[in-house]
Amino acid sequence: MKKVIVALSLVMSAVGMMAAPVTKMFIGTWKLNPAKSTFEGVPVMKSQTRIYQDWGGDLVHGRFEGTDTQGTRTVTEYVARYDGRDYPRAVLRSDTIGTIALKKVSERQSEFTYKEDGKITITGTRTISGDGKTSTVRYGGKNNQGQPVRAVLVFDRQ
Repeated sequence: MKKVIVALSLVMSAVGMMAAPVTKMFIGTWKLNPAKSTFEGVPVMKSQTRIYQDWGGDLVHGRFEGTDTQGTRTVTEYVARYDGRDYPRAVLRSDTIGTIALKKVSERQSEFTYKEDGKITITGTRTISGDGKTSTVRYGGKNNQGQPVRAVLVFDRQ
């Protein structure tokens, strides 16, 4: 009986540590709709395309490329799991080491946390519409200078 209880405890512990599988609704190419998006304390994006790929093994690859209204190219890239752990996040021209932590809330919603040099800077959610055609990213926090930032980014599936 003790062996059964120990074995069951080990299985339950392993299940609790597993990453949530990548949801198909999150995967794909998404283009920013600037007219429906709002920006507070962050550079306004003129354009952005986000590509989310399922790399297998519960890994998602995210690549965000765009241009702000000053004409500056922006690129962010990561490979992570929806397990709440920190994974490296590369940002073009960044002076800090960034991470992203992803957590699946439901089949249509996830949470994310950005850290810079180990400190939380941004937290937010990503929600896919009922028809699967729109992705809305809402986030808030502080930039590297400690100033408040907030944005609602609306993306159309391509």
